[in-house]
Amino acid sequence: MLIVLITSMSLGCTTNASTVQDFKDIQESKPIKAKFEPEDGKVLMFVGQELEAVGGVPGFQNGYLDHFRKPAGWTAYTSFNGDLQGVWETGSWGDGYSNMSLQLQHFDDMALAIGIDFVNQEESLASGLMDDTILRLGNFLKNLGTRPVFLRIGYEFDGHDWNHYDRLNYIKGFRRVKDKFDSLKVENVAFVWQSTGWASNLDMLEQWYPGDEYVDWCGFSFFSRWDEQRMIEFARAKGKPVLLLRQVRQFLILQSSLMGRLKKLFCQILIKLRRLGGNGFYRFSRLLTKILMLSRQSATLIATGKITICGKATQPSVR
Repeated sequence: MLIVLITSMSLGCTTNASTVQDFKDIQESKPIKAKFEPEDGKVLMFVGQELEAVGGVPGFQNGYLDHFRKPAGWTAYTSFNGDLQGVWETGSWGDGYSNMSLQLQHFDDMALAIGIDFVNQEESLASGLMDDTILRLGNFLKNLGTRPVFLRIGYEFDGHDWNHYDRLNYIKGFRRVKDKFDSLKVENVAFVWQSTGWASNLDMLEQWYPGDEYVDWCGFSFFSRWDEQRMIEFARAKGKPVLLLRQVRQFLILQSSLMGRLKKLFCQILIKLRRLGGNGFYRFSRLLTKILMLSRQSATLIATGKITICGKATQPSVR
């Protein structure tokens, strides 16, 4: 499960918009710094990222949208490398199936956030060899009308160990995508520049920055080493709002005081269920997947005792 919080410059904690009309009202209500930016102190929540996790469509009806109130939007992924796989047809990225067109048929009143990579293709993208692909995507998004789209071009640009982008061609490629969209008069897309969060200091962020006129939002991945990020400071200096991206909620790394208290409570319950035996332990572990949005794999590891979450083994006794 992927959680994305889209925030104003003063980070808040309440949902501001949950429908396409709400986004439109935000745009018209007051002068703002970026497309679809909420009011100060407000947050827009997106969920994702594969069909199974999001749910809400035929064949995938046990995801977030099948159990909780509809959020402001959802996230999806594609690639310039794979001819926009997952946009028009169902495609798999090794983390489950994706199909934006299928979701668009059922999510009438939600915004869309798209992560798109071009690893090993930055020179082709920058030189114009992939212009036809850019234009195909641009026309597809333009035809969504007023639906807001947050396009994360070359997300985690500074994830050098796995993305290894060439800096100059990355910047040229990012700019070329926006320039081509502008040539099509695509007006419903906000352009997002996303860091890993921890890999770059302020000077490095400046070196990779495509420019104020090309970036609507700054963002960073929150799920790993979030306390080392410098993007919020950088975004403030540029006058840009911030996306907190890829907030995978893992029970093992909950650090807030509220989550700490919840962890203690759940551990007490698990230990008692372990002593009682039976299948109550396993039923509760499945409940954890919904409460804490754990992956099925994590829940299974907890239930079988392969992950210790309470400072002692939680695997139930065999009777």
